[in-house]
Amino acid sequence: MKCPKCESDSYKNGNHCGKQRYKCKKCNYQFVSRQGRGKDKQIKCAAVTLYLYGLSFRAIASYLKVSHTVVMKWVKTFAKANYVMPA
Repeated sequence: MKCPKCESDSYKNGNHCGKQRYKCKKCNYQFVSRQGRGKDKQIKCAAVTLYLYGLSFRAIASYLKVSHTVVMKWVKTFAKANYVMPA
């Protein structure tokens, strides 16, 4: 595991709420691994694709079994990332 602050090596340092806790060897920062949070990129891409085909946020959310607000956030994030200023 790499430290999120200084990118140095860390070692295991107990558990917190059932998750492995780590401590940085260099800066003594303690942290819990955040891996596995969020949905896969495939699900997000599917949501954006379905939106572009004309499905509503609620229909997409129902199909993918996620919240309609998170589908809206994914679409907005995609739109901001791919927006090109007209010449």
